[in-house]
This record gives sequence, structure tokens and C-alpha cells, in this order.
Amino acid sequence: MILAARRLSAALLSIGLGWSTAAAAASVPVPPCARLAALPALPADGAPPNFAVWRGDALDRTAPVPACLGWPDFDFSIMLAMAGRFRHPGGVEAVLAGFGRFSSMTGLKYWSISDERWQVLLERSAAVTDPETRQARPDFAPGEFVPGRDLYFLQRENRGREDIVYRLHVLTNGPDGFSVSVTNVSSINFLFIRLFAPGDLNSVYFFRRLGNDDWGYWAVGGTHLGLTGLFGPHIGSFENRAMAIYRHFAGIPEDQEPPAATEE
Repeated sequence: MILAARRLSAALLSIGLGWSTAAAAASVPVPPCARLAALPALPADGAPPNFAVWRGDALDRTAPVPACLGWPDFDFSIMLAMAGRFRHPGGVEAVLAGFGRFSSMTGLKYWSISDERWQVLLERSAAVTDPETRQARPDFAPGEFVPGRDLYFLQRENRGREDIVYRLHVLTNGPDGFSVSVTNVSSINFLFIRLFAPGDLNSVYFFRRLGNDDWGYWAVGGTHLGLTGLFGPHIGSFENRAMAIYRHFAGIPEDQEPPAATEE
């Protein structure tokens, strides 16, 4: 569920099927909680999501971080942010119920650029009691999203051989929306090589009521590329994983044409 790296894993109706670009005019992403105009900005009603990518010298790692992100700094190899809109009846509890249903992400599909087809991204997704025992538990109920609380879930991607445990930290929760941060608490390995250490993959998700059943979705992910940086940043893969997660929360079929990107 993390918006990061080629292993990006993995936060809503009638969204346009295109994928538009928001130019990164700022040197860092600007979340909707920063008392400034968000970057990327929410698209117009019915328009496709906006996204922006920062990497290399385009990312100001010394910039002050808005407290609402819960990060100490912007010291990442690459960052991707996206903003979209969705419609959902039932208020914040209904949106939270869907968000907390992590078991429903099993079988999540995305467009594989290397294989040139839609395929399963997440072979397994489940809530767990803690990162040590990894004992399975029911999906998270809306009442569990208490600000300051940590919840845990695990996921296994199609190209991975092990379950990765993530910590979900509840930042805010109120009648007009909620926000959470997500980070990996277990390392991510391939064969005997560590690709990502604990804490290398970080994401924050914001859900904000815009009025009636209209909601805004804003997500940002930052990663330390580690050894995967030897093979390039794979921006197209970032976008396709981000779109898959967004469509899941939006109630849009993940394999609906067109994909976010068809090349790296």
C-alpha cells in the first residue's frame, strides 16, 4: 500500500479514466493540511487524478515538513503525490469502513509495464494484531481509527516471496475526514538481498469531505531506493501502483482502461 519504489504497495465513483499531470512547481509536495494550496491540487469534479513526482535535485530535502505529515524531513530518494476526487454516500464512517477492509485488497490488479498486461499486484492483504506474531485478525472497524493509534497489516506482492508488515498510524479522524501514515516495519528482501530496510517506504493518505457525498483523496509516498536505485526509479510503475490503490478506494475496477502509464 506504499506509494514507493517498483514494489509500490500497496489509500469513490464516476472518476474520469485519463491520467493528468500536475507540474511540480514547488520543490516538495504540499499536503492539503499545510494551510497552503495543495500540490498536486485536487482535479475538477469529473476530471482524472493529478500527480507529481520529485527526484534528484528537484526535491528539496531541507525544506520544512508540515507537521500534519508526521515526517521528520523530506530525506527521500524519490517522492510521488497524487490527488483525486470520489463520491461516497454514508459519511466518514462509511469511507473508513471501506478503507479499513484490507482483506478486500487481496487480488488487487495493476498494469504491468514489463508484462504489458493487467495482472494481480497483491496476492495477500490482511490485518494483523502486531508485527511480531503477525496473527490474523478481522479487518479494521471505523471505531479503531483513533488519532495516535497504531494498527498493523501485511501484504505480499506478486513478485515477492514474503509477507511485508506495515504500520498504519492514525493521524486525524473527524466528521469531515481522516488521515493516516503508513510505513514498512519489516525489511523487504529478494533472495538474500535486502532491497528496503524497515522505515524505507513511507506514505500518508488524506480523505477530506468536500461537500455532501463529494470527497477528496490526496496521497504522498516517499522512499529510499536502496539497491533498487541501481535499476532506475521506474516512474511508470510508481504511477500504475498508485492508480491501482486509488481505484480500489474509489470503487473503480482496477483493470479499467486506460492504465496510468504504459512505459517507464
